[in-house]
Amino acid sequence: MGVLKILGIILAMIVVVGVVMWGVTYANSLGSETLKPSGNITGKALIVYDPGWSAATKNGATQMG
Repeated sequence: MGVLKILGIILAMIVVVGVVMWGVTYANSLGSETLKPSGNITGKALIVYDPGWSAATKNGATQMG
């Protein structure tokens, strides 16, 4: 096998793994859930949570708080 053929196969495998990972993370990010408090309500809060790859939303929520 030529070197270019081997590199092409490796690149194709990386692309396939990337597409599968993107699909899994996209499918997991579609849901939302509203939680009811179990105690007394004493104020207002905005809670932002996104378990994404970069945690950018979590960092933004920390800066808002």
